[in-house]
Amino acid sequence: MARSRKRKRRAQDAESIPRYIPDQIRVEELAASMKFYAKLRICLSYLFLLILLIFAHPNPLFFLIGTVFIMAGSYQRIMSAATLVKAAKDRADTLITTGPYSKCRHPLYFGSFLNGIGFVFLTGPLGDLLPRTREAHFLSVSMGLFPWGLVPFLVILVPIYIKMIKIEEDFLIAKFGPVFGKYMAFTPCFFPRSTFFRKDPEWQFDAARLKANREMRNFMWLMAVYVLFFAKMLYFLINDIRQFSGN
Repeated sequence: MARSRKRKRRAQDAESIPRYIPDQIRVEELAASMKFYAKLRICLSYLFLLILLIFAHPNPLFFLIGTVFIMAGSYQRIMSAATLVKAAKDRADTLITTGPYSKCRHPLYFGSFLNGIGFVFLTGPLGDLLPRTREAHFLSVSMGLFPWGLVPFLVILVPIYIKMIKIEEDFLIAKFGPVFGKYMAFTPCFFPRSTFFRKDPEWQFDAARLKANREMRNFMWLMAVYVLFFAKMLYFLINDIRQFSGN
C-alpha cells in the first residue's frame, strides 16, 4: 500500500514538471568534455597508485583500516554500477534516482573516494618512511600516525573528481532540465544521507547493468593492486620480525 502511494506520488510529481527539450549541441559538447576528463581521471588514478606503491611502507594496523575502506568502497561501486545507465555513453533518456542514487547523486564517485582513502592507509604512516636515527626519532614519533598518502590523494585525485562532478552535473542539467533540478533539490551531491543502508523498495540489483558498466573488471584490477600492497606489507613485516629476532 505504501509502495503504491509512493509510486503514485512520483507519477504526479513527474506530470507537474513541464516538458523539457534539451539543447542537443550543448549536451554533445558536455558529453565530449566528460569523455576527456574521464580518461584524464583514469591516468591520474594510475599515477596516484604508482606513487603510493613505490613509496609504501605498510604496517598491519594501517593495512587493516585501509582494507575496510576498500571493501566498503568496492561494495558501494558495485551496487551503484548495477543501477546506473550512463546517460552520455548509452544515450539514456531516463534519469536514474533509485537505489544508491536515491541517497546521493554521485554514489560511484563516493565509492571511489572510499577506495582512495583505503589505499592512503595501505601505504602506512609517515613515521615509517623517516630514517631511524636518533636525530629523526622525535619527528618519526610525532608524525607516526599521519598517513602520508593523503597528500597525493588531495593533490592528484580530489581536484579531478571535483571537476568531473561539476561537468557531469552540467551535462545532466542540460539533458534533463527541471527533472534533474528537482532531483538535486532533494538528494545530497556526494556524501550519502543517513538512510544510506536502508533498502530501497523500488531498487533491484541488475547484473546486466553491472556487466555493461564493466565494474567487475575494475574490481578485479583493484584487487590485483591490493595484492601488490599486501605483498609489500608482508615483505616489511618479515624483515621487521627478522631484525627483532636478531636483536
